[in-house]
Amino acid sequence: MGDHIDSPSTITATVHRDRTGHRPHRLAAPQRAGHGSEQASEHQFRTQEVIVAKGYWVSVYPTITDPERLAAYNELAGLAVKAAGGRVLASIGSRVVAHEAGIAERVVLIEFDSFGQAVAAYESAVYQKALAELPDGFERDFRIIEGLD
Repeated sequence: MGDHIDSPSTITATVHRDRTGHRPHRLAAPQRAGHGSEQASEHQFRTQEVIVAKGYWVSVYPTITDPERLAAYNELAGLAVKAAGGRVLASIGSRVVAHEAGIAERVVLIEFDSFGQAVAAYESAVYQKALAELPDGFERDFRIIEGLD
């Protein structure tokens, strides 16, 4: 009676409920026929799908002053993202049209199967090692956001 994952962004949970749809505080033990089986038959299992919203890393780099150190970061960060199941959707060389106060220098967009996975990837030891490779005084606008579905 546990949760199991059907696909990266869907969790199917088996939930024990009585005929009225309420969860009983204590589950009745299964009975043999003729000995309280009516009570046991009141309980049924329902499968409910819970959609988990995806998580995204969004990074904007206003200037790049030390491309060599950034290359070292990129190599380690790429390993961390891959290990965490992330997918790079936009990165170096992607076309950017910036509006208002937008910055077109460099934008990176990475998708994860869930917001929690995106946060865990950032907090991982592998990614923290990558962050240590960024040059002193390095500037970027980095956000972890939750998708709508």
